[in-house]
Amino acid sequence: MEVTEDPSSKPPIVVEFERIASEVEGRTLRARALPRAEFYATARVAFVIVATGERRLYGNVLVTKGVIAG
Repeated sequence: MEVTEDPSSKPPIVVEFERIASEVEGRTLRARALPRAEFYATARVAFVIVATGERRLYGNVLVTKGVIAG
């Protein structure tokens, strides 16, 4: 989700998530920020939601599995 006060910024937790996902995948992966309303709309139609104990701000991410055409 975009940082409300600075949509172009990337929170440290997102940088960490990208690093871990890239290491596991064996290639560089980058997150794409969504405006708050779009993030929540997308989350509402998610197949599954996993709640963790993460407490850092902007620690909410949507992960897409599979191929994205387009």
